[in-house]
Amino acid sequence: AAAAAQLTGDVLFTIRYRTDLAKAQRIVEMVGGIQHTYTINSTPLDPTGNRQWLEIHAKEELQNGG
Repeated sequence: AAAAAQLTGDVLFTIRYRTDLAKAQRIVEMVGGIQHTYTINSTPLDPTGNRQWLEIHAKEELQNGG
């Protein structure tokens, strides 16, 4: 059975500009062999208006149980 997820921990990602991201998508990254999953919780923002960078506000999903 899949583990239940709890949302916790605000994270800010800054990435190269792209147009295919939306609110409620997920970001998955591997750190030290451990997978971390984040849910985008707002529309990605272009902080400069130059279509160079995006700021993505997300929350980490911590898995509890097995």
